[in-house]
Amino acid sequence: MRVISCAYVRLIEQVFGDEAVVDDVSLNLYEGQITVLLGSNGAGKTVLAHILAGNEIQWNIAPSYVQCYCDVTSGSIVINDQNLSTNRNQVNPTIGFCPEDDTLFLDLTVEEHIILFTQLRSNNNDIGDTSMESLMDDLDLTAYRHAEVSTLSNGLRRRLSILLAFVGSTQVIILDGASTGLDPRGKRLMWDMLVKYRPRRTILLITQCMLEADYLADQIAIMVDGRIECNGPPTFLKNTVGLRHSLVITTWPSCDKTDVTAALLNHIPNLLLDSSNALELCYRIPATSKDTFPKLFTALRYGQRKLRIASFTLCTTTIYDVFVSITKPIISRNLSTTKWEPASESCYCPLEELLKFPKVHIRHGWHRLPQQCCTLFKKRAIHMVRSPAVTILQVVSPFIIMMSAFVGIWLQDMQDFPPISLTDLSRSVNYDIVMRI
Repeated sequence: MRVISCAYVRLIEQVFGDEAVVDDVSLNLYEGQITVLLGSNGAGKTVLAHILAGNEIQWNIAPSYVQCYCDVTSGSIVINDQNLSTNRNQVNPTIGFCPEDDTLFLDLTVEEHIILFTQLRSNNNDIGDTSMESLMDDLDLTAYRHAEVSTLSNGLRRRLSILLAFVGSTQVIILDGASTGLDPRGKRLMWDMLVKYRPRRTILLITQCMLEADYLADQIAIMVDGRIECNGPPTFLKNTVGLRHSLVITTWPSCDKTDVTAALLNHIPNLLLDSSNALELCYRIPATSKDTFPKLFTALRYGQRKLRIASFTLCTTTIYDVFVSITKPIISRNLSTTKWEPASESCYCPLEELLKFPKVHIRHGWHRLPQQCCTLFKKRAIHMVRSPAVTILQVVSPFIIMMSAFVGIWLQDMQDFPPISLTDLSRSVNYDIVMRI
């Protein structure tokens, strides 16, 4: 198997002072496996990804916003028995990189992006062992084949960035936060794509999604403050941290928690209460007690009404538990050893100064009427300025309708009605008078 060995990678200290963003990192990535790199914000994951991809990183350091570049201070990166520093022209075409931010050309279509990246990584238009149609079908981009990037949504642009990492004869795939900005369906398409092309490539996935790491990872590396603190298969890390089970019991308000704990101790003597609140109890069960689970669940099922238990759930150790157990002590130790400099006196403001609000005169009764009328007129004026089309419709439309009605009445031909003779009118009047008498 081809091995990517990254040993003793360190950034230039002149750029970042005395602190190294990536400090003595050793990592082996294997072909046919997906390695997931986990870490909190600022751990150095993105910097490590750019170093492995052979890129130069541009930084804007506040407050001077000076642009500076970083490179490997010491160590070596070997990909397929070739050193990245000395054979960069031969190694770079075999690396597919999906950066944290989408770097696309807005005027080009999806198909033109694939052709462009194929030509950049090879001398011909052969995109390798995968066809263009297959790649677009994997991420459901076939319908947007001739659409310009400027017309695509952020989620579709993210899919295109992931697709471009697999274009060409790439053997090493580095994905930095690839699932960021994807909807659940897009994430699922990306997961299936990684599993599909895993046998022929070496994949490094940088993410903060624990579910994604647990589903895809063949091995997991956790990075804290520029260092790789642990590396190995998920089951190995769980066993190292301490594989255990968590029993979560949801209770009714009238439940006696002491009786519940006593009933559980009859089956598992080394049970520990992890947390407790008004309606939930969480117990920690060692992995060696799994043989007692059938009797325990039977007792909880038949004693559920007596113990006033609403429901119970059994959970095992997750990657999130491993991540917290490894990173939390290191971060706490670093915070305790950090020397905090006191702020200058100019940063403080007396409480009396903060409480000095401007005086507000509140009007009552009929004195409020002029103020309300003035405010309504101002609001109406602002609305007229912001929406002139609506104002024109509201003012001009009634006038046009009324004028149209008057003109129609004026132009109407009065000869259409039959004439009425005076004799008929006089007879009807006389008849009306006789009837009233």
